[in-house]
Amino acid sequence: MTSRSFAFAIALTSVLFLGAKLGSIEDETHSRKDWTIYQDSIFHCDGVRFDFLALDPEPSYHLCNQVGPLFWRRVLDLGRDSSIVVDIETRQTYGVVPAHLIDSMERMGRLDSFAKAFRMNLGFDSLAPIRFVRGKTEFFQYQKVGPLLHMAFQEFAKHAVDPKIAELLLLIESPNDPNGVSSSGAVGHFQLMPFVAKKYGLVVTSSRDERLDFSRSAYAAARLVKEYAMPAADEICASIGLEPKHNELWYHLLVLHIYNAGGGTVSQAAAVIGQVEDPYEFIQTLWKTKAGRFGNQSQNYSQVALASYCKYRDFLFQRK
Repeated sequence: MTSRSFAFAIALTSVLFLGAKLGSIEDETHSRKDWTIYQDSIFHCDGVRFDFLALDPEPSYHLCNQVGPLFWRRVLDLGRDSSIVVDIETRQTYGVVPAHLIDSMERMGRLDSFAKAFRMNLGFDSLAPIRFVRGKTEFFQYQKVGPLLHMAFQEFAKHAVDPKIAELLLLIESPNDPNGVSSSGAVGHFQLMPFVAKKYGLVVTSSRDERLDFSRSAYAAARLVKEYAMPAADEICASIGLEPKHNELWYHLLVLHIYNAGGGTVSQAAAVIGQVEDPYEFIQTLWKTKAGRFGNQSQNYSQVALASYCKYRDFLFQRK
């Protein structure tokens, strides 16, 4: 059997798993009334404190129900044993397949043929960008990161940084494993690089790494946001005709992108976009803009943060 025909046969077989349909975007949206009931809150679950800061209801409702954040909410609902079938450009989803099937195709060097066969089976043009995205629910364990939020809020407030930025950062950077090390060498809940941690006074040696100390890493992250990310965001705003408004959601998301990708990289993307009038349209355009090193992962960053915020909100209010 040829590689193409083999992949086509597997793609046809995998249709059985497409019965595990994901709900439509319309089914997954919350009503505007429901969205606005969520307010800043403190919960006590089994004697453990969980803090929640509500984002501005109107813009957060609008952004969280865009196609990108909705897609990532679906990804956060699935475990690692499943992969979503998605048109990577439009984010239209078509169902789920077992992740081990995708792994097998990749090991055999047949993933591209499998994707092409899948596109044919779905009746798509042969160039439609179908991808398989593994579920991530195991990574977003809010019972672990939730009890730490109030300490981060206090630290960020000390440095005159809106605590909502701390909330969004913690809900995406390392909500599962505080000892996790990224491929680039970032460590801790705030995923600080060694040179950044040392710049703000943290000890990073072979025998001691203060990035693993939550209070110390929160201190360094707050200073990084205040002294680097926010000034860079202000400069970007000036370059595209926006007034920086430090207490608004769009500004927080811009700061997140800078925290993740760096000010220079985000500036390149902003330059491609050019002058804008609506800051929320700017953020949504940023999600689709490629420039230099600002690519798919950078575009997704604040979308995943918003999706994680929604999941954390639901996690808490289901326990209310």
